[in-house]
Amino acid sequence: MKTIRRYFFLLPVLIGLAVIATSCDDNDSPEDPILRPLEQHIQGVWQEWKNYEVKDGKYIETPNPEGHMLEHDLRPGGEMIISYSFWYSTIYAGTWSVNEKEDLLIRDNFSFRIYRLTADEMEIGANIATDVETGETLHGEFRWILRRFDRLHDTYATRLLGKWKLLHRYEIKDKQWVETSLGADDEGWREFRDIGTSTYYERIGGKELRIDYDYWGARDYEGWENVFQSYEGIDGESYNDYSAFTLNPDGILTAYSLDFFDAGGEGVADVGRKDILVRE
Repeated sequence: MKTIRRYFFLLPVLIGLAVIATSCDDNDSPEDPILRPLEQHIQGVWQEWKNYEVKDGKYIETPNPEGHMLEHDLRPGGEMIISYSFWYSTIYAGTWSVNEKEDLLIRDNFSFRIYRLTADEMEIGANIATDVETGETLHGEFRWILRRFDRLHDTYATRLLGKWKLLHRYEIKDKQWVETSLGADDEGWREFRDIGTSTYYERIGGKELRIDYDYWGARDYEGWENVFQSYEGIDGESYNDYSAFTLNPDGILTAYSLDFFDAGGEGVADVGRKDILVRE
């Protein structure tokens, strides 16, 4: 098992900050409708689109950095799935509710005033936000405009969602991949869930291993084209059995041990293991 790079240890903190950080328009005129009942019309996938902050008495747009994306899937019964992508991507669960009388959206116990809710857009506001890049807590007047979508957009994390079954395993020998025979009773799988947990399982040669992680995510693997790196952790400590992936258009997921890339990759590395998996 290989320990992930230390900078991933900050993820739970950064994720919490990023959920709050965003804003909106000053067009809160009476003709801007709020569809009711709120609980019915607010359900669905909402992507943060535009951010605004009051400066010198006027709402000024404050764009997020390029590549930043934050989405909330507000599901029936108060379940919320948050998909975040910037220099890494992650997906995890929260809760939501509304206060119909006060026109409030409550996400994980943080309240936003609803100024506008149509079939396609929602405008909300609050007096606290967080800088996406620095993590600094900001106080003032902020608005956010969100757009509705049919589903969460693709990120490295959303592309990994589901249960993946082990088909083949290979080990590097003399800088070449050599298949390791799997017995009739051998099995392995990985499962990535949208609530933010994941599981690694294998029973090979009579030896069983299961690891249940309480958070996970993915990011570009710098220096390697079309390869992305995963991170998984338990109680704030990061672990990885396989921490690099490629996902082919045909749906084949290849999971690599990180030492393969550390040793130079294809045709160069003299160590490494890879698994070939398909989504169940």
